[in-house]
Amino acid sequence: MKTALAATTALLILGTSTVLGQGMPVSVGVRASTLGLGAEVALGLSDKVEVRGVGNYFSVSRDFDWSDVTYSADLKLKSAGVLFDLYAGPLRLTAGGMWNGNKLSGSADPTVAVTIGDTTYSAANVGTLTAGIDFQKFAPYVGLGLGGRGKVGFFFDLGVVLQGSPQINYVATTSLTGPALTKFTQEVSDEVTNIEDDLSVFKYYPVVALGLRVRLK
Repeated sequence: MKTALAATTALLILGTSTVLGQGMPVSVGVRASTLGLGAEVALGLSDKVEVRGVGNYFSVSRDFDWSDVTYSADLKLKSAGVLFDLYAGPLRLTAGGMWNGNKLSGSADPTVAVTIGDTTYSAANVGTLTAGIDFQKFAPYVGLGLGGRGKVGFFFDLGVVLQGSPQINYVATTSLTGPALTKFTQEVSDEVTNIEDDLSVFKYYPVVALGLRVRLK
């Protein structure tokens, strides 16, 4: 992720310096969105067409209870991309591609009985529970927006990242052996399938963004 963001930043700085020298309109901005906090650089290709480089980041850690088990969870929103805007007055239609590093991970060490699938297991038979949720690394983006073309101005974006179905990694260690272990392993596999079905709606990630842009030239 650090490499991707560093490369994106370097390209944006280099591109901005180049186009300023060529007299093309360039704007820089900051943004807050459902993808996190971020920045962008926009280059006007014509009166109606613009290309933007964007980057977003947000991270938070929280403990939460689920089925009487306390999980420690980490949410990281990380993305960068190139977007093309087609303007019609103050309105713009947007399409492009995003590098998608969004991920949720968590773990727990149960001290009470745990239900996995259709079976309840004692805490003595279950070790550490770990789970991870991530998505395909390249994701198309489509949306529409308003404003942002003046010398200084606010802008609003509404769109969706087509990030595909969540990829679930769920591991539960156990001291069970023999047939009990076989059943436990199958229950974990079934649980993963159920979680994937429940989270399938997130293959379409909604984006709502509000930002401020300043035109440099």
